[in-house]
Amino acid sequence: MLINRPKIRALRGAACLLLSGFAAACTGAVNGGQPLPGQSLPAQPSAGAAGSNAGSMTGSAGTAPVQSLACASAAIQPGRSPLRRLNHIEYDATVHDLLGAGQQTQNFPPDEQGAGFSNNADALTVSSLLAEGYQSAAGKMAADAVSHLSTFSSCDATASGEDTCAEQLLRTLGKRAFRRPLSQDEVTRYLALYKLGRNAAAYTDGMSLMLQALLESPHFLYRVEGAPAAGSAPAPVSAYEMASRLSYFLWGSMPDDALFAAADQNQLATNEQLTSQVQRLLQDPRAKTSIATLHREWLELTSALEAPKAAMLYPTWNPALAADLFKESQLFVDDVFWNDGNVSSLLSGSSTFVNASLANFYGVAPSSAPQANGFGKVSLAGAPRLGLLTQGTFLAAHAGPDQSSPVRRGKFIREQLLCQPVPPPPNNIVIKPPTYDPGSSTRERFVQHEKEPICVACHANMDPLGFAFEGYDAIGGFRTTDGPHPVDAHGTLSGTDVDGDFKDGLELVGRLATSKDVAACVATQWFRYAHGRTEGDQDSCAVAKLEQDFADKHYDMRALPLAIVLGETFRYRAPIGDTP
Repeated sequence: MLINRPKIRALRGAACLLLSGFAAACTGAVNGGQPLPGQSLPAQPSAGAAGSNAGSMTGSAGTAPVQSLACASAAIQPGRSPLRRLNHIEYDATVHDLLGAGQQTQNFPPDEQGAGFSNNADALTVSSLLAEGYQSAAGKMAADAVSHLSTFSSCDATASGEDTCAEQLLRTLGKRAFRRPLSQDEVTRYLALYKLGRNAAAYTDGMSLMLQALLESPHFLYRVEGAPAAGSAPAPVSAYEMASRLSYFLWGSMPDDALFAAADQNQLATNEQLTSQVQRLLQDPRAKTSIATLHREWLELTSALEAPKAAMLYPTWNPALAADLFKESQLFVDDVFWNDGNVSSLLSGSSTFVNASLANFYGVAPSSAPQANGFGKVSLAGAPRLGLLTQGTFLAAHAGPDQSSPVRRGKFIREQLLCQPVPPPPNNIVIKPPTYDPGSSTRERFVQHEKEPICVACHANMDPLGFAFEGYDAIGGFRTTDGPHPVDAHGTLSGTDVDGDFKDGLELVGRLATSKDVAACVATQWFRYAHGRTEGDQDSCAVAKLEQDFADKHYDMRALPLAIVLGETFRYRAPIGDTP
């Protein structure tokens, strides 16, 4: 059945005025003044600025994960719960689960990241270009949906009446789109929009306009939650809000029928109910996808795919090799998480996954490498490789086109594995790595940082860690010489609970693998991903509790999802105005 698209477009302006609640999407804001689709958000503080101890290199992330008495007796402090827009990954997953629609975001402007994650609320602004993308995608999906309405509703418009079927579909699909039941006022306003479209054209035109409005609503594009009134105590999130928190944390998508049913019965409140749901959700393939996203972003795995290399120096580097290395690290991290779980295995595991190409790259016997899918798990015992930090993905991603980069490799360890943010360089400094010189070693070229007073304060915390990996070149190949000199990979680890000298990357990895600071940082990274923001001052007790729970589980990463869900930050919202 054909849809009168010109008439629908002509009705959009009238529709926006008609729906007073929907008018916020055109001119106003919701949930405490947050701008909505179609508006550019005001400048936000940097995602790492809120309570992240930026600029300090003196502390460690969790030397003693024992909760203080003050925390044990403190009142509930859930921290802030920012209005969270669906990022592109969540948007595509949601429209797939809602309508069976395919990818819609390929032409959207890319999401910004905050603290390394694409679901950080502080970074997810809405530009006019993105608002146009939402409008276009909504129109396309609505038109497609009304072409096979029987997929979404069994109501017979001829027998029951068009208006009856329109309301039935609105209540059913609207509940799933907004992740909560629609209010009667919303039902009235959306049905008025349907009737406006229907009067101007055909039944399907009215239905299409109504569905398009749902898909452009802030209640679809954002995870809108209520909040206790200013001056009151923190309150538990509602059952439907909890359903969304669970599904977007562990699946990156909307709740399924079982979560909606649990919310309908208010059965998402007790420890037992939440534990049961977490266990169920983790058994779904969507959990593997979502947790792989967390790991991919936290560990910066995709950076290797975008790492240019000088062809004259590294002729074997090509997109296929980069893709193989990326796949290796994905398989390795997934295997550690789901089958082992221990943080130490992530950093010091002696096995990895290779295909025939990577078997040659790592010097592994080809006969032990490929399986049916092209990749197989192999032991690297005896090889100069241990865990993630000696894989080509990390080493190539954190290197320059023509030389290794102790700065970038060391910075990753400080920020991503120790949660010790490195201050940005002064504004009057031009950042330019030393020029590659085949007559000198990387260490000789980069040691100049130790001679510049304005540089040494920060680089003293990064470069020694990066020098540990000088046994690996700019694409991750093992080497014993660098230029005319033998590789010098010695250094000293400082500012952690496992400080001390090391002779090379393997010794440094061994120290980091036993570090409680690293384990505490892993918990912090999960906290950031789960809550879509960086931790602030009011989260200190919650983060300490998470670190303690993690320690109690012997640093098994598989225990982190449930520990987060049972935490106060996940289960409560602070009153309006109580958090910055």
